[in-house]
Amino acid sequence: MAQLRRGVFVTVLFSDAFNRSLKRHSAIKDTVKRKVDMIVRGPVKLGEP
Repeated sequence: MAQLRRGVFVTVLFSDAFNRSLKRHSAIKDTVKRKVDMIVRGPVKLGEP
């Protein structure tokens, strides 16, 4: 669950294949989590549609 603004939370869902690959590459798990949180908080600021 990611917090967008004060009091606003969003649940982010990923495919099973993504979750399995993240388990295999656990060394980058924290980096991926931080990047996903950044995109969820400000998608327009980071160039996401």
